[in-house]
Amino acid sequence: MRQVGVVSDIRSPEGFFTMDYKKNYDDYIAYVKTLGRRKLNRDDPSYVYYERHHIVPKCIGGSSNKFNLVLLTAREHVLAHYLLCKIFPSSVKIALAFSMIIKNNSSRDRGLGLISSRLIASRKEVLVLLNSGVGHPMYGRHHTPESNRRNSEKNKIIQKGRVPWNKGIPMTDEAKLKSSNTMKGHVWSKERNEKISKSLMGHSGNNVCKVFCVETGKIFETVGSASEFVGTGIGHCLSGRQKTAGGFHWEYVV
Repeated sequence: MRQVGVVSDIRSPEGFFTMDYKKNYDDYIAYVKTLGRRKLNRDDPSYVYYERHHIVPKCIGGSSNKFNLVLLTAREHVLAHYLLCKIFPSSVKIALAFSMIIKNNSSRDRGLGLISSRLIASRKEVLVLLNSGVGHPMYGRHHTPESNRRNSEKNKIIQKGRVPWNKGIPMTDEAKLKSSNTMKGHVWSKERNEKISKSLMGHSGNNVCKVFCVETGKIFETVGSASEFVGTGIGHCLSGRQKTAGGFHWEYVV
């Protein structure tokens, strides 16, 4: 049975390749395979850092058997994925894989040296283009309230016990001044102030005000209960900083 081990064993969605890039990729992979590379322990005098590379990328059907794997240096790995981007110019998955390779390989830790800013910029431009409009995975779709609730619960679990990065670090005088000046001179509209004032009558805090969903007409006793129902905070929607929260419009009960 023929073993899959070169990119020419697959076909792009368009049915063609950019031939020069394909040839360069296949030739170099074939050359690396002749070197007999293997991973060694870090304390070995001959140790060289290598990364496993799927010759035919997993995201487009490549397997993880030994015939489809090759050891590359970090620099070679970046260049290999760059060539794959050229071979499959309209593949979002290939572009994402290349971006992750650059993100995960620190130039200090992996000996990459300086990565060309033009190289990084070209991948970002492709990702933006491929993920905009109808190409975006969420185009024309909306999260359901149940989906929002699940995401909220998942985030709470992730954040639980996490120590804030700035805990125990005092603010500098410059940071305090900047924070103090943020809202100086800002004037809220009279209509907004009256609306908030009426909604707060008889309440000890903003979070215990009644709110209602414009679309369903359902009234919630507190902002917190409404936020819990849709699985996301609705404060920005109530303050006018965003139009909707959880796919709905929200207002205070006046």
